Amino acid sequence: MSSFFEFVGPPGSGKTFLFKKIKTKIKKKKNILRGDEYFFKHYQNNKKQNFKYRLYYHYKKKFKFESNFIFKKEYKFLRQKINYIIIKNKLKKIIDKLKIILSFTELNSAGVKRTLDNFKINLAIHYFNKNDNINILSDEGLIQSLFQIYKFKLEKKQLKIIEDFLKLFSKFKLIFLLRVDKKNLIIRT
Repeated sequence: MSSFFEFVGPPGSGKTFLFKKIKTKIKKKKNILRGDEYFFKHYQNNKKQNFKYRLYYHYKKKFKFESNFIFKKEYKFLRQKINYIIIKNKLKKIIDKLKIILSFTELNSAGVKRTLDNFKINLAIHYFNKNDNINILSDEGLIQSLFQIYKFKLEKKQLKIIEDFLKLFSKFKLIFLLRVDKKNLIIRT
């Protein structure tokens, strides 16, 4: 059974830095993967696919999940797998709530799409039927999708939607909430 751990905090708070430090220190003892890395590895079947999916994973990390040219075949396949998991496990309600929450943010349509794609990938891995003994350590996971720049100060109505969204999740083993001084955030980003 996989275990899920997530770093949560604003951009520049050190989530990726801590992820890399922990991964290098513990990797020798335990199998630790990033959520999206686990997702891509889950669907690699042979050496040829393995190489192509590794390239696609790096493309996704650097740019975006959607690929209509270079990795079109892999994108369509993985998107179908995600949609199947969402339908099978009745997860559309969670995604619809996130769409509402993202409408409160200053993200443009490409940013909303990228956030939704990353969220769906991280959500899907929670429903894999593998008995891997893998620790999923994520610096851009499910709860992190809420850390956005909002258009306005959130009122009770919007906070209730966010609260309802959080109640839809199964329990995490551990969530690390990183707090950083605003001055340090500006320096780091």
